[in-house]
Amino acid sequence: MDDTKVKVANAKTIRQANLPNYNRSLSRDVLKRLDPGGINLVWVAIIHEHARGLPVEPHYRCWVMLKVTGQEKPLQAMMDMEMKTFDGMPSVADYKASVAVTQK
Repeated sequence: MDDTKVKVANAKTIRQANLPNYNRSLSRDVLKRLDPGGINLVWVAIIHEHARGLPVEPHYRCWVMLKVTGQEKPLQAMMDMEMKTFDGMPSVADYKASVAVTQK
């Protein structure tokens, strides 16, 4: 997958991006278990325009790979997210570049 289309988000960003009134949201249990220092990956599956059967503003339905405290393997899930939230996240390519220039 193209590094520019996959986004990077920390636990705080994932919590803020979660839309509990939409069809695909993360449970409170999952949100509590997010590793505060972990890196989570997010990418768009589809553009979606409904919540609980009713029309709403277009938003992204995203795949997420979540770093959960105490688990070695990431948790894969889907969540609905506002487009502006997703678009504001750095891409994996941007993250790699940032890490590369800050390493000694």
